[in-house]
Amino acid sequence: MFGKLKRLTIVSLLMMAGALWLTKLKYDDLDVLTTGREVIVTIIDVPTRCGEGSRSNKARFRFNYLGKMHVKNFKGLHCEEIFSGGTFILMTDLEHSVFLFKDEGSEIKSDVAAGIGLALMFGIFAIIGQRQKDKSLIPRVRNYKKEKKPRQPRMGRYGNKIE
Repeated sequence: MFGKLKRLTIVSLLMMAGALWLTKLKYDDLDVLTTGREVIVTIIDVPTRCGEGSRSNKARFRFNYLGKMHVKNFKGLHCEEIFSGGTFILMTDLEHSVFLFKDEGSEIKSDVAAGIGLALMFGIFAIIGQRQKDKSLIPRVRNYKKEKKPRQPRMGRYGNKIE
């Protein structure tokens, strides 16, 4: 089955699978927003500079829920409402493994749409890569040999045939 697949096609299919997997994770977060429940959490620690963070030091706050400490990343959302020792309302799933703000839905929807678009793009690359590399896998009319028409014999200057 995979014997005729080319490298570009295999890479494109793997990238498509990765994009679909990441989209599934984001879709699960979207499911938490629609079917999850609201919980009140107690905030333990907040960053000194709200909303500012680098790639290695992301802005996040720690909170306590049901005796367990959790960490939530945020991008400067709700800076005024989040303070150490206060309470805040978050959405969670039944396992209490994912905690989301109520207004994170639009960002998650755009991530899901981008992931689906990316997966479609990699699928198109896989098809194009396979067609360019091996035209025999996808039969087309122009790939078949045309029948040669019988040619008229070439005639020389004095009416004799030239072989």
